[in-house]
Parts: sequence; structure tokens; C-alpha cells
Amino acid sequence: MKILTFTTLFPNNVQPLAANFVRERMVRAAGSFDLRVVAPVPWSPPLPLNDRWGQFRRVCRSEDIGGIEVHHPRYALIPRIGMSMHGCMMFASTHRFLRELRRSYPFDLIDAHYIYPDGLAAVLHGQRLGVPVVLSARGSDVNVFPQFRTIRPWIRYALREAASVISVSIALKRKMVQLGCPEAKIHVIPNAVDHRIFRRMNRSEARRELGEALAGKMLLSVGNLKPAKGFRLLLEAFDRLRDRLPDVRLRIIGDGPDRGFLARRINELGLDTTITLVGTVPNGDLPLWYCAADAFALASEGEGNPNVVNESLACGTPVVTADLWEGELPYGSDQGVTAERLEPEAFAIAMESVLNREWDPEAVASAMRPYTWDDVSLQLTQVFAAAINGRQQPR
Repeated sequence: MKILTFTTLFPNNVQPLAANFVRERMVRAAGSFDLRVVAPVPWSPPLPLNDRWGQFRRVCRSEDIGGIEVHHPRYALIPRIGMSMHGCMMFASTHRFLRELRRSYPFDLIDAHYIYPDGLAAVLHGQRLGVPVVLSARGSDVNVFPQFRTIRPWIRYALREAASVISVSIALKRKMVQLGCPEAKIHVIPNAVDHRIFRRMNRSEARRELGEALAGKMLLSVGNLKPAKGFRLLLEAFDRLRDRLPDVRLRIIGDGPDRGFLARRINELGLDTTITLVGTVPNGDLPLWYCAADAFALASEGEGNPNVVNESLACGTPVVTADLWEGELPYGSDQGVTAERLEPEAFAIAMESVLNREWDPEAVASAMRPYTWDDVSLQLTQVFAAAINGRQQPR
């Protein structure tokens, strides 16, 4: 099989750590089929712009990532006001590139990640080229975007026209069924972790290597620093927690548009000495941080199957989240604590509970043992093969 992955959620030479969960899945699965990646980036004019937009000009047109050929064609995007046309503009801007690429690489299927706008653009490509499309839902594309009146019809259209849809959780599958996607074509394939990288190690040794103090409690959170990820709520909850556990500290790994706001809020709350915005960390170094922490906290409400939770568990570190996944995340009372509500006081109580309990790292890590990339690759291959066998005609 020749597979073309189409998604904006992929690393590049400017953002090498972006969307590593998609890269990991496709690199692992690439041994089962031939793979190319088209990861479009917004076109940015040669003007003095802030780094958020100016960085796109520095993304190379093509590169090799993990032995996979990756292309970065540009697409037109109108910031803020162009949301309802985002998918169509991505399709119109990249279709010529895909049509020409198919002459040298006659792909059998388009594998698209994120239902909107990437998934809609991929479905339109598939219809023009007569190629089946498999969509993968990730979280906010199903949990948040359908709330927008102008986007909801596009999401429903993409789900209806796709050959198959992959969901990383049962909860996301239910929401897609509510959006009109036939249940029979949704395949639930949870995320996995690389157990060779994310594994247990001694907490004191991890702290020494990172230069962290051995004494006191340490909370960790990892993610893209943007409002939807819940870091603002986490700061407010931590401010309440500090009054109950004076020796606790928080380390936040990641970067993003909300970093400036978070830095200012930390200063306003007088938490400069207890909270550190670590910035980006190479994926291979993340296990050190997970193992150094007493617990991992995730205050996001838009995730599908959070990789950061899975990675923390694999390292034997308990987690605290809100109960938003209907008990579906791979942990129970032996692996973590769920907050009753996603608001500061309830989350502070949950964090206090997880930090005051003695945990068995082996029992925590056992939750992720069944989830392997080999199993994910096998399931992906089966879904792709079935979609190719039901190939559509050009429209």
C-alpha cells in the first residue's frame, strides 16, 4: 500500500517537537506500508510579523523526518475571520501539489489527521483524485469545533464522505455518531507509548540529573501553551494548593501563544519561586521529567486520548485530571485521581489528594503495558486495506 498522510499536525524544521504523537504513529506504522507526508503550513508574506506567523516562512519545502519524505506546501489562510473557509482554502491551495505528487507517487489512500480543516481538505482531495480517505479524530476537532455554527456542517460533511474514521477514544466516537457519522465506519484505536523510552526510573536519580531539589513535592504538566489546554485553570488551582502544601512546586513543559499570559499571571500570584515555565523539551528527555515528578496534572477539557497522560503512567507517575473521559482513560484508583469538576477549587483538592498518597510505581505503570505501537500499526493496516478495497471514483 502507498499511503499519503495529510495533516498540519506534523513536526518540521522550525517546530521539531510539534504534534509528535502523529509523527510517532506514522513512523511506527511506516514499516507496514510505503508512506509520504504532506504537512501544509500557512503562507506568510515577507513582512515584519510576530514570530507566530513569521516562523512559517522558515519552514522548508521538503525534508526527511525519521526516514519519511515530508512536504510542506503553502496554503492561503485569513487569520481570525477565515475559519469557516479554512478547509476549502487549504484544499484549493494544495490540490495542484497533490495532483503532481501523485504522478511520481501514486498513493492508494489519504490518511488525514484532525477532522477540520485538514480532514475536510483531504476529503475534497480524495473526491477529485478518486482516492479513499481515512480521517483520524484527535480531540478538539470533535469536542470543540462543532460548537461553531459555520464549521459544524463542514465537519459533518467530512465525516459522512470519508471511507473510514479512526477515533482515539470511545467518547470521541460517541460524539461523531451524534454528528451523523455512521457508527459502523468508526474504528477506535487508542494511542500507545514507546515503552523503550517511557519507562520507570528512580525519582531521586531523575531529579539529580535535572538539577531539581530532592526534597518537597513536585507536580508536572506538559502541553501546548494555549488557552484550550487548561494551564490558566491549573495556575489558579495551584495557587489554592500552595496554601495547603507549602513545599509543593510546579514545572510546566511546553511553549505556545499563551506563554506570556501565564508568565504574567505567575508573577501576579507571587508564584515565581514555585512555578517554572521550562519551555520545550526534546521527546527523549521527557521521561526524566515524568519520573522526577510526584504526580502529573492535566487540566485540559478538549483532549481525545491524551498522550501526556499515557506517557506519565508508563513512567510510573500517577495523574490527576478532570473526569471528562467517562472512565475511559487507562487508569483507575491505583493510577491517579480525578477531580469532580474542572474548576480551580475542585482541581486543587484532587492535586492535594494525589500528592498526599503513597503510590506504587509498578501498579501505576501496569495500566499502559497493553498499549503498544505494534498493535496500533496492525490495526491501522487493517483499516487502510479495507478502505482501499472499497476505492471510490473521482468526483
